[in-house]
Amino acid sequence: MWPQPFTSRFPSAPTLTVAVEFMPHHSLTWVDDPLAEDGRRLHYTGAMAKIVGYLGEGLNFTCRFVLSPDRTFGNLLPNGSWTGMVGMVVREEVDFAAGPFMLSPARAAATDYTLAVWTGDLRMVSGLRGLKIDPWGFLLPLSPLVWVVTMTALVGMLAVLQVLHFYHPSRSLLRCANTFSSVRVLLQQDMVWPGQWWWWERLVLGLWMLTTLVLTKSYAGNLMSLLAVRYVPQPFQTPRDVLDDPHVAMIWQKYSRNEYFLRTVESGVFREVAELEEKDRLKFVTQAQLPESLDTLVRAGHHVLVDNGNAVRNLIALDFSQKGKYQNTNKSK
Repeated sequence: MWPQPFTSRFPSAPTLTVAVEFMPHHSLTWVDDPLAEDGRRLHYTGAMAKIVGYLGEGLNFTCRFVLSPDRTFGNLLPNGSWTGMVGMVVREEVDFAAGPFMLSPARAAATDYTLAVWTGDLRMVSGLRGLKIDPWGFLLPLSPLVWVVTMTALVGMLAVLQVLHFYHPSRSLLRCANTFSSVRVLLQQDMVWPGQWWWWERLVLGLWMLTTLVLTKSYAGNLMSLLAVRYVPQPFQTPRDVLDDPHVAMIWQKYSRNEYFLRTVESGVFREVAELEEKDRLKFVTQAQLPESLDTLVRAGHHVLVDNGNAVRNLIALDFSQKGKYQNTNKSK
């Protein structure tokens, strides 16, 4: 953002003060500099630092990086004042702020934006709670409709055999064995095929054998596929999923465009998210505190972090770089 638009190169190279903030894909370090006021200066690297460098080359200026007092991007408070880097621009404490900043009507009314350097969406990051053993996993290979049809067909087979045997009372000794032979076929148990069976008994049972053969082969193949893939529960895919879990809180970036949106929204699911603050289930942290929150609160499973997609991806990448492995985090849109 620029306090005043630049339309031409500076005749002499001034030193402009630029507000910046920590981002996962950037680095902020203090280095000794005898020429600086307090003997050190802020060294800033990353994508936004390169953009500022390109602007400096094109417009003929050098820059001095500074941090905002509250280490935030900036938000409009109810009393009309601004916080963070936006506040430094509004109060003309800096010449411009590097951001990147999310667009909002309030910010656009107070400052001037450059052209957008990237676009993105909101993402949620939740902790993975490890592998889960489902005691009812043996039912998963077949859909509920298939189970219902199978049980209905089995009951139908039993009823048909009972009705047919009812008209042949002389064969009452074989009635029980013949009736439950269909159950033994479904459970893949051995069975006796007496020579006294009638041809229609053999036909009905043979058709049932073919049906259960196809069913059991499909069941075995699907079960093998399920056992070969690890099942890790990922319960939080939408804000509604978090709202419905009373044991999970949300983390949003402090004094950001997203916080301003939550403070001003009047209806919908995000209004319900804003009301979580009254239940102590909504927490706001600065951009610099997000890595620690991801490593402690989110990974523990009782918090969910919400931020723009680019920041979330880079937070996960930074965590991977520091720990050498990708662990216990799940990203949802």
